[in-house]
Amino acid sequence: MEAIARATTVPWFHADMTKMLQLSKPAHDWLMEKDPRHWSRAYFKSDSKCDMLMNNLCEAFNRSIMDARDKPILTMLERIRLYIMLLMAGRRVLCEKWHGQVGSRIRKILEKNKGKAQWCIPKAAG
Repeated sequence: MEAIARATTVPWFHADMTKMLQLSKPAHDWLMEKDPRHWSRAYFKSDSKCDMLMNNLCEAFNRSIMDARDKPILTMLERIRLYIMLLMAGRRVLCEKWHGQVGSRIRKILEKNKGKAQWCIPKAAG
């Protein structure tokens, strides 16, 4: 049955179903009762399940590292690391401006996380 479920084309599906018929007629009949669109790869739809053909988060990240992508691997990784560190620092500054505007539920979560942070070991990222 695994071969039938993994068959990628309809002819392979039918060839494997014929083998199943030779091995076990009751198993073959049981499979024939089931709609193959739900369990066999040969009948799965290959068209898009969504009208959005891009992932905006990935597209935005790829755009932001465009200049680093054609560099040697170490240079590329260093530029991506620098980009992410600058991005996080910029967001930290932005969040500091909102410090007094955080709701009570979020403030409780932050205080809880501060308590857990005492066990963190800081390391220089030079």
